[in-house]
Amino acid sequence: MIGTLDSLSIPKIYMNPLPPNPIVTWDKLYNYYLSLQVSIPVSQEPPLRISHKLVFRDTVLNTLVTVEGGLFSPDYSASPVSISSPVKGTRWMFYNQSTNEYHFYVLIFTGGQIGNGERFAFDNSQTDENFDKFYTGDPGVNDSYFCYGDTLYAVADGIVTACSDTMTENDGNLHNHLNFNLPIDFAGNYLILDIGDGKYAMYAHCKRYSMMVGAGDTVTEGQPVALLGNSGNSDAPHLHFEIGDAPDFFMCNGIPFILKKFTKIGIYQDPTPIPPVDYFNTMNEQVVVMSFD
Repeated sequence: MIGTLDSLSIPKIYMNPLPPNPIVTWDKLYNYYLSLQVSIPVSQEPPLRISHKLVFRDTVLNTLVTVEGGLFSPDYSASPVSISSPVKGTRWMFYNQSTNEYHFYVLIFTGGQIGNGERFAFDNSQTDENFDKFYTGDPGVNDSYFCYGDTLYAVADGIVTACSDTMTENDGNLHNHLNFNLPIDFAGNYLILDIGDGKYAMYAHCKRYSMMVGAGDTVTEGQPVALLGNSGNSDAPHLHFEIGDAPDFFMCNGIPFILKKFTKIGIYQDPTPIPPVDYFNTMNEQVVVMSFD
């Protein structure tokens, strides 16, 4: 047995009617989709096949209903893409990434297709010197955030597939400029890089008029490409970053990635000092504060 998940471990289950959303109009739900992430210890031999057993309680008859099946063979041929960091400097947090955080469960159902482009995405922000807060002063002002306007860098050699930087930005945490007409508007000002082998690096919520490259340009790893901003479906200044197998933030398959190098310098909202430790070709834990060369 790999593991057991109880009801508290299951992500949200949405039922009709869905809660109202000021940005999109929801379709009616006809089916449910269950996606689970099960961790296997590095020391454990990986399984050749995996199946599941789901146990539900019929609340009308007060009986247990068991559903078994879903036998499949895991794909062990895939490996994460090793990239440079899209930001440099110190006191960075990459969060909502490929742990059991919400990006993993984002699925887009449209036109008979399913997109999971955000599956391995992360958001990032920069903390103060105490690793405690992401801003100082008025949270409704972009310049209050330590990361606002920081330079973004190419994570690998590539070619600019598409970019746009004309959208008005939100003000701090006010989420107040949401005049969306197309799905791509959720990304705000964005940049998509073709980094080869059918992989695309995607940057969202960039600063208005900050693009340093244009469609068709060739870029090299570490080259400045844009500035971090607060456009699109963004709650505060940050970078949303993902890699997918198509140049579409939503209708693609998310691809896992690791960072070539980062230095762990602290833990978010934990004042205990730690000696800096370098990590290579791995991904950070959720609350790690990092620096980059």
